[in-house]
Amino acid sequence: MKFNEFGKGNKTTLLLMHGMCSTWEMSFKPLIELAQNEFHIIAVAADGYDPENKNLNATTPEHEAKQIAEYLARNFDGKIDILYGASMGGYHALELLTDKRLSFKTIIADGLSAAEMPKLLTGKLRKGIINIETSLIYGLMTKHQGIIVKALGLSSVDELKKMMYIDTSKETLFNTLYHMADYKFDYSLFSNKNIHIWCGSEEKASLKNIRKIRQFCPAAKVKIFENCGHGSLLTQPERLLKAIKKTHYCKKIKGK
Repeated sequence: MKFNEFGKGNKTTLLLMHGMCSTWEMSFKPLIELAQNEFHIIAVAADGYDPENKNLNATTPEHEAKQIAEYLARNFDGKIDILYGASMGGYHALELLTDKRLSFKTIIADGLSAAEMPKLLTGKLRKGIINIETSLIYGLMTKHQGIIVKALGLSSVDELKKMMYIDTSKETLFNTLYHMADYKFDYSLFSNKNIHIWCGSEEKASLKNIRKIRQFCPAAKVKIFENCGHGSLLTQPERLLKAIKKTHYCKKIKGK
């Protein structure tokens, strides 16, 4: 796993973790260009989604988080000011919170969109369903990119390649979908005063998860961004940076 750092001279640390079928550059390059003068940024290149290391495949959220935790403990004494995880990165963020070596002043999980599968869907049946889903997505990404282009309203395959990592391996897709589809939420984590759950007003799956989080943790800090779909904030770096700063610094002022 690779860790890309920017703005090393700055005091406030900002850890960025990207989502599925994306890379750290696709997700965060515009944000980094704005924020690197103010923050010491650590952008994680998750296994299976790193164009510079195509031999690595994604495994489990636990394994990904362990690698990140080791890096943070070794290089930052385990102390990070702001943790921002987008989509899949939000699951990795939740895993990091279980590591007692680490501490975060502000934690943001944006777009937790996967839902637990019904209990009956286990074993071979579960694997079979995920295999079908994986094959469909992989087929679209490798052989039928035009369908995705049309569905997203893009102008060309080249434009698609700027926003989706189409070289994602089938193994990485399967592992990511398999573990996120039945991720076991530790709802006690959502009662942590530092955690903020974000999603767009158009994200149906994320909104469903938020309702469940609120059911178990009524005091959970939730922010819904109007007129935003899944990943929309990443395409609005100014708005995203402003929201991150407001969440972190407002908390800091109130905590004095």
